[in-house]
Amino acid sequence: MINFASRAFGIRSLTIFACVVLALIFSPQEAPAQQLAVTNLGGTVVDPAGLTIDSAVVTLTNSAQGTVRTFTTEKDGVFSFTNLSAGQYVLVIHGASGFSDFKQTVNLTVGQTLQIPVKLDIGSAQAKVEVTAEASVIDTVSSVNGGVIAAREIANLPLNGRNYLELSLLVPGNAPAPNFDPTKVNTVVISSAGQVGRGSNVTIDGADNNDDVVGGSLVNIPEDAVQEFQIATNHFSAALGRSGSSVTNVVTRQGSNSIHGGIGIYERDKILQGLPATYDPSIGATPAFHRQQYAADIGGPIKQDRAWWFAAVEDRQQLGADLVGVRNTATKSIGRTFATAPLHDFLSTERLDWQATQRE
Repeated sequence: MINFASRAFGIRSLTIFACVVLALIFSPQEAPAQQLAVTNLGGTVVDPAGLTIDSAVVTLTNSAQGTVRTFTTEKDGVFSFTNLSAGQYVLVIHGASGFSDFKQTVNLTVGQTLQIPVKLDIGSAQAKVEVTAEASVIDTVSSVNGGVIAAREIANLPLNGRNYLELSLLVPGNAPAPNFDPTKVNTVVISSAGQVGRGSNVTIDGADNNDDVVGGSLVNIPEDAVQEFQIATNHFSAALGRSGSSVTNVVTRQGSNSIHGGIGIYERDKILQGLPATYDPSIGATPAFHRQQYAADIGGPIKQDRAWWFAAVEDRQQLGADLVGVRNTATKSIGRTFATAPLHDFLSTERLDWQATQRE
């Protein structure tokens, strides 16, 4: 997996992106994929009496990309898949002599370690048991406190300013934290369990995304580029990284075997909204404000079941106002008024993924 995240998308980024795409398409041997430890799946295969079954073939298929991973159980009946990307998978267990096949659809979220007990029924190889119920969402493996903001919430919940980190406030124990950097007034800092938000740790696809000077996120990415993210507020393991507060583990979206995408325009204007928080009737003026945000995302296959691409962009053009003081030398007083505060912010995220073969 290769992931690019930038605040400015210029000619250099376009050139790098085009070169990597061409290399993937025309290279006879793809480069090895980078594995990100975002979720794990395991379990034990047993018979109706509870005895473990060996030599059962367990396959796990990514529903969106068609990639397949295989595991054969030993005498203990245990199977394990690690370093999985968050998403929907199909778990199939077959090949156990004298037992019917088993099939279940599993949705894995970032930071999750899921254990699925599988009980095979006695039957012929043609018999198949298909489980349609969702796997238990109770985490019986780790003691981490927190929550996962899934793709459904990111896609459907309205956000003023479209910063995905604001959805962290849906997890109990989180609150907005003050921002100490005047050059990053439009970033979001989250305080967990009363801790200072500057000490939190933020990762994007496993890569460090922390401002080591003032704390908080270093760069922002488009909301449409975020598949889901986990925020761990307490009792998280050292594997999630350093933190003096919470850990936010962001996973970006991937391409799939079908072309998919979207486009959106978001408008906010002082005529269409209530009075802003900085409004003071004694000033006798209403602060200017309007914001337009243009967003688009698209992804698809480079090679079916082998390689995929995804890109998302967002452009925000905003004219706001800040409450400032104005010195009146005649009356020797400080009056208050609004000063314009323009903002133009362009975000982009591009991602390439490919599945390594046995020779890679």
